[in-house]
Amino acid sequence: MNGEDIDVRTKQIYIRNEVSKQHKGILERLVDMSEPLMKSQKFFEKKTGQIVSGALAAHYERRRKVALAIGWKEWPDNAMPALVRELSTRALR
Repeated sequence: MNGEDIDVRTKQIYIRNEVSKQHKGILERLVDMSEPLMKSQKFFEKKTGQIVSGALAAHYERRRKVALAIGWKEWPDNAMPALVRELSTRALR
């Protein structure tokens, strides 16, 4: 989700297809901000770019370090099969 998706003036959040948790029905939609989010309204004002929590940022940083450690340029979309292949290949060497 991007800061531009949150409109503090109208108190609505635009949910894009790529960030929607739903897989059926209306993926792209507007939702009203919840009361806790409205209390944090100043935090969201003028926010731009991707909004990532600290825990999620740490998760992505760990993934990046693992990828670099095993010689990948980046973490693949479907990492489990690629990781199993990589580890299997190294075990057979």
